[in-house]
Amino acid sequence: MHTFKDKMGFGCWQIGGNNLVNGVSNGWEPMEKHERVALIERAIELGFKFFDTASGYGDGESEEILGLGIRNSRERDRVRICTKINVTNLEENGGYTWESFEKTIQKSLQRINVEKVDTLLFHSPPPDFICEKYKDFFEEAKARSIISNYGVSARHVEDLDKAIKLNFGQTLQWNFSVLEKRAIKLLEAHKIDKGFTFIGRSVLYRGLLTEKFIKAGTKTKFLDARSQLNLDLLDWVYRNAVSLRRQAAEVNLSIRQLAIIFAVMNSYVDVGLIGIRTFENLDSLEKLTCMNQSKLRACYEIANQFIALSSR
Repeated sequence: MHTFKDKMGFGCWQIGGNNLVNGVSNGWEPMEKHERVALIERAIELGFKFFDTASGYGDGESEEILGLGIRNSRERDRVRICTKINVTNLEENGGYTWESFEKTIQKSLQRINVEKVDTLLFHSPPPDFICEKYKDFFEEAKARSIISNYGVSARHVEDLDKAIKLNFGQTLQWNFSVLEKRAIKLLEAHKIDKGFTFIGRSVLYRGLLTEKFIKAGTKTKFLDARSQLNLDLLDWVYRNAVSLRRQAAEVNLSIRQLAIIFAVMNSYVDVGLIGIRTFENLDSLEKLTCMNQSKLRACYEIANQFIALSSR
């Protein structure tokens, strides 16, 4: 039986800092570099065993920060590293060939400072890239022992379905939270017989299921990737968050803590990714890592009963 600590994952998008893609913010306001490295070290001390990054997070800076933190901790054998490569990486490194694919992986390995990653995911590939050609590339990388496992971090739920039907690797990742449960239907139908690992990302629904967002409201001026969210979506999340906060208060938790418990404790989720950018974010999790399994289960059942508003 996996414990809460076993299933919680450290999402490293935020530690990559802010960067622009076609002039649009695709990152997060960072702390100083040495503080982000120390954040990884502290997370390992608290019991995090799974770290999820990507070549596209801060244009590789997230991978570099993660590698430094793991090296300083001297706990490489105790943690699992998951990183991702995308179609743009292939284009930048020569095109849609094995040589470009291998070059892209090697750049990630160099930034993380490892010879092999535990899991490599295809990051938000267009549907036509979820095919046998690229599956074979990943299989070749596995055969050459530069990755242990692979899979897809899907852009849409339909892409997740396609990856499952194609048996595209052993690991699948998509959104999963108390406000986003659409993956459950697919997992119910395929998870046991297919035997894959599911990583739930965005467990705080784009970082919005927090006391900070409830206090600031829908007129919050985001200076990060969330600046592209439309007002209708923000309003929908806000109204749900206010209701969920009341349930969290009943068990003496913050809305953030209750949302994390739901995603991490769900039986269909093997790893629940928690986006962490500050020591304050990390410290708020210590209460959960010390909570006994029965208490966690009771809190999970409360969150599981929450029914999100039907319209956005």
